[in-house]
Amino acid sequence: MIKHIIKNEKEYKISKSWLKKALAGKKNLLAAPESKEQPWLKKAQLGPLQGFINHIMEEVEEYEALKSGKIKLPSLDSLNTIPELLIKKRIANGWTQVQMAKRLGMHYQQLQRYENTDYESATFRTLQKIADVLNNGSLSKKPRKAAAYRLKRTSLK
Repeated sequence: MIKHIIKNEKEYKISKSWLKKALAGKKNLLAAPESKEQPWLKKAQLGPLQGFINHIMEEVEEYEALKSGKIKLPSLDSLNTIPELLIKKRIANGWTQVQMAKRLGMHYQQLQRYENTDYESATFRTLQKIADVLNNGSLSKKPRKAAAYRLKRTSLK
């Protein structure tokens, strides 16, 4: 799963607003009297709220640290090494281009073209897919919408 990051000032302001509302909600929840019939309810409500607060705080703190220069990022020159790393990782995994292409669900000649041109024509999504296969041995299976719909429809009968 791709981690969400705050990408601009607008998202930053929205996140700060949500954080403020969540913290106020937590304060109100803690101040509310406990239910005699359901003493567990407050704790059950606090758990997810605290998780949400932690998540938003983490995003806000990261954005603020990036803006202030507290987080040092690597040079973008390292992007030039991606094609070489992909090829070396395939070789280190002991896979031929044919084996790798089968794992990717593409014809081996396409993978051969990608490697011969240092992945110049590959989309970012394709590069992510290739990295996923190189790291995990296969593509992570996500149910297709049509298959999920058929499964849902047949289970209702």
